[in-house]
Amino acid sequence: MISRLILLLLPLLVCASCVSPKEKAQPPDQEVMSFWKPSLLYLKSAPHDRLYVEVDAVAGCMPSKKELEELGRFLAAYCDKPHGIEICQSSVISKKEARGLSRRELARSWMNGPRAGERQPAYLYVLYYDGRLGKDRSLAKAKPHTELLPYPAAIFVNRAYMPLWARWVNEQLIQHEAGHILGLAARTNHAKNLHCTENECLMQANVAIHVARLLTGRDPVTQKKLCQHCEAQLKETSRLPPARNLSFSGPVLVREEKGYRVLSLQGATALAIGGDKSAAAEYFLNAERNRKTRPGDGPDDGFFNGWIEDAALKDRPKLRATLERACHDPYLRVREAAELLRQKTFP
Repeated sequence: MISRLILLLLPLLVCASCVSPKEKAQPPDQEVMSFWKPSLLYLKSAPHDRLYVEVDAVAGCMPSKKELEELGRFLAAYCDKPHGIEICQSSVISKKEARGLSRRELARSWMNGPRAGERQPAYLYVLYYDGRLGKDRSLAKAKPHTELLPYPAAIFVNRAYMPLWARWVNEQLIQHEAGHILGLAARTNHAKNLHCTENECLMQANVAIHVARLLTGRDPVTQKKLCQHCEAQLKETSRLPPARNLSFSGPVLVREEKGYRVLSLQGATALAIGGDKSAAAEYFLNAERNRKTRPGDGPDDGFFNGWIEDAALKDRPKLRATLERACHDPYLRVREAAELLRQKTFP
């Protein structure tokens, strides 16, 4: 009886921001991520001087007012957005509509992006969902997480993950995920696997729920803040020049390279050669909205090969040189798309 009681009173660990073992998404390798710094789009005032956060939720999974307030407070503390940060509760998705869909299908179907006619802001998407409604039962209790490739602009919070205990850490959890959006713990010192190694840091991988405190009516969770190493990382990153080749077009993240551009959405990447950025982003977004994912719904399952605009096809030497550069892009999926286009265009 005594041993059982001791076990009961041990702290319970709630894990944050870890992809489920089955998924094995993009490996958390700093070298893989070093070719771009999307966190600068949030931390810097250029190219976007405001931030728009779109929050969707499946019915019964809605975030509390306090959760969104804590998210806004965290972002305001570290993001240089002189024209403000807006958190918009957008769509409430019925359970009937959500049933059988993966989180990425939900995101692509319901993501609206910033309101039309507004000056383009930086964009962040948050989805609260119930993993038990999806087809893949192995992902029913997937941990809340942020994926850094190919679309580092979305947070997924699965309410089916430890539903009895996670409610005690909801505010810390959403701040933790926002920390990943800002690039925190993506470093080699005092960090491992994209999490801080300091026990009392917000970016530490686990949050301890003290059952003894809960049973005695006290707050069972220690309120964590960023440690000195994470604070120093943010200050260092904020001193970097803006990411001139990165921007948002609606909800689409665009990376401009010499002669080509890379478009990203949740679970999908496209290579576009020639044409207008806005038109390419709109075409890509429309193509993705109604696409169904393959079983497993991995982050690269929705890879979109890409296209070449008609005008770009006329200058064959320039096109060949552009495809050659794209075949050496830092991101593997772009290299694969470029090789396919090169084979079709120059057989």
